[in-house]
Amino acid sequence: MPNVQKKIKSEQKYVVRNQAIRKLQISLAQFRRLCILKGIYPVEPKNKRKLQEGNSQLKTWYYKKDIQRLMHEPILQTLRDEKTHEKKLTKALNRQEWTIANLLKDEKPFYTLHHVIKERYPTFIDALRDLDDALSMICLFSTLPVDEKVDQTQVKECQRLWLEFQHYLILTGSIRKTFLSIKGIYYQAEIKGQTITWITPYQFSQTMPHDVDFRVMGTFLEIYQVLLSFVNYKLYQELNLVYPPAIDAQKDENAGGLNALVLAEKDQKQVIPETKSTVKPTKEFESRVKSLESKLSGLDQEDQDEEMEEEVEEDKIEPVVEPQNAQERLFSIAQAHKPTLFSKCVFYLSREVPRYSLELVIKAFGGKVGWDQTAGHGSPFQFDDNRITHHIVDRPATQTLQGREYLQPQWVYDSINAGYLVKSDGYRPGEKLPPHLSPFESASDKESDHEEEQKELAKMMMKSRDKKLYQKLEAQKKQKQEKAKKLVQKRKSKSN
Repeated sequence: MPNVQKKIKSEQKYVVRNQAIRKLQISLAQFRRLCILKGIYPVEPKNKRKLQEGNSQLKTWYYKKDIQRLMHEPILQTLRDEKTHEKKLTKALNRQEWTIANLLKDEKPFYTLHHVIKERYPTFIDALRDLDDALSMICLFSTLPVDEKVDQTQVKECQRLWLEFQHYLILTGSIRKTFLSIKGIYYQAEIKGQTITWITPYQFSQTMPHDVDFRVMGTFLEIYQVLLSFVNYKLYQELNLVYPPAIDAQKDENAGGLNALVLAEKDQKQVIPETKSTVKPTKEFESRVKSLESKLSGLDQEDQDEEMEEEVEEDKIEPVVEPQNAQERLFSIAQAHKPTLFSKCVFYLSREVPRYSLELVIKAFGGKVGWDQTAGHGSPFQFDDNRITHHIVDRPATQTLQGREYLQPQWVYDSINAGYLVKSDGYRPGEKLPPHLSPFESASDKESDHEEEQKELAKMMMKSRDKKLYQKLEAQKKQKQEKAKKLVQKRKSKSN
């Protein structure tokens, strides 16, 4: 009997995917979508052979309690309504009832994910810990071209959320490390003691792969967009800023970048009503007042005047000098904690360098940036401005001006990772750049990787004769090492 009871318990613990779909009365695509939104994933049972009862067919298993939770989910009813709505719409289109079809398009059912975010992330710190994948996905979709697989509204929403998050990084100076890799640009920021690392792709023309299921990625993007909008709202609220910020349409059309977003501060004027006392004075209080008046009448007038002047001076409240411009208030929010690595530097970016990355990084570390007119609209500095100290170029400079230093973009990223302004030797145009090492690895790993890279590069640059000689020398070294190992083993066996 005890064995039978254990078998029943194990069978009741898991459910096959097909059974779950039939129980929820939705399609397979809707079931996948619902599981992604709720954070439910398949499991691998320990007693899989017993559950399948000798059947060799592969099955996907889920916890039964997870499926029971999905039955009470409000999104489930919306997905069922979507299924019936699609049937009605196809029926109207097949019958060529265009008025009914247009009405059905406007009445498409929708759902919100606010309750899902509150369930998955009970605290704000939990949301920040899970922000790595969300930022990477949103940055990826913000650079994708509009296609049948990717909707235009998704791309615009991702661009807006990423732009808002960039402004928070600039105002608070939260960026700590950066790294340029083949895949993209890695960033690491620290917000409320939580380290967040994500990757942004380079803004090149991308070809859409055919072996990627964009429906699954779109479902993940749907939850990530809501998550980042919640995080941005909370972060902007702490800085006393209006959310969502307005976007200047003219600057956005002319590739204004970060300048296209218009930040505004909230008005927090607390009106305190004047309270009138309704307590009636007692007889004892009136008698004390009369005695005080008789005593004060004997004092000299000069002493009374001096006391009155002192009281007036004490009661005076000095007016608080506030910055006149709203933009000055915004930049003075986190000035005490903001890094000042580039505070004394004024940069000018040429049109061939990645402005979208350099502008974010330089401003986050207290620097000022200007750029070429062909790179975008709204540059605060022109090409011949005397205040420019560093000119970032990625090709030989045809025209040079005195009083500024011409450097390659890697100098900015290496200075950030080092924590100080690196020497400009080796970073000037035309010079061989030093190796750009990852700041996310330890010093020993960096040295070993650097040595291996140098060896591999040296092997690739060898001629065919030199390669043969090198291979022979390595073979001789291996033979000597093997002989030495055999001698050591013989000596150990003799000693034993």
